[in-house]
Amino acid sequence: MTTNALLHTTLLAGAAALLGSAQTAARSDTIIFSGMPVLQSFHSDGLYNLVGLGTWNGSPVSNTNMPSDAQRDLQADINLFVQSDAANVLYVRLTNVSTTTGAWWMGTAFVDVTQTGIELSLPMSDGSTTPTPAFSSNFANPDETLASGSPNEVDTPLTNTPGYTFSRIDRSTFLIQTVDNVNATDGFTSLGNITNATRIRGGGVFQLTFPASTNLLQDLDLLAIAEMSQYGSGNQYISGVPVPEPATLTLFGSALLGLGVVYLRRRLAKV
Repeated sequence: MTTNALLHTTLLAGAAALLGSAQTAARSDTIIFSGMPVLQSFHSDGLYNLVGLGTWNGSPVSNTNMPSDAQRDLQADINLFVQSDAANVLYVRLTNVSTTTGAWWMGTAFVDVTQTGIELSLPMSDGSTTPTPAFSSNFANPDETLASGSPNEVDTPLTNTPGYTFSRIDRSTFLIQTVDNVNATDGFTSLGNITNATRIRGGGVFQLTFPASTNLLQDLDLLAIAEMSQYGSGNQYISGVPVPEPATLTLFGSALLGLGVVYLRRRLAKV
């Protein structure tokens, strides 16, 4: 059971995201994201599909009795950084998580509005199977906090992102998700007053280390990278939109258009 504390959501500026301008660190003693090559940035935004919500305002959910779009809104920013001195190391950074606003949830609905995973499609440019990376969750955002309600909420600052596992979906797709996916334990939330559950506020950071021979900036099909945010026990997936969106790319000037896709890929890899 939880009460939303009307927490805010801050969108990343598209150009700033591409330039890797985050000035904070994941475990600031080890990783500085500022200046790191950005593989891709995504913003996911969608509405909770109301699965698991039986009643609203004390009555059955219907077309005329349901949460507003604002109360159902699910958002997150996912940024993929390549380690500056090791092009085979990828950091997946989740920030600006917003799991509904101004609503109160319990039971299955509370699980289903919790972000429980990040699905990444990382296809190789030559069509081969993407190597399986080693996974580490021993990193955290500066403001990352474990909110554990047993029964009342107790907040603990984090230096890692606990409770996550890594798996391969197909030849180029991978899923980072909560170990306890049924209850969304350690899932990402923006909600306050957590009771009888454990959630993480402030997003999270994960490291994927590919074989040493892999150069992510050259070997991946950078324009085909995709992301989906998972909610609940696989209840809902919301596709991330690349930041900036294709229309925004025209701001870089028409000169890019005449240089072809190969140059564009190199340009995206270097910003």
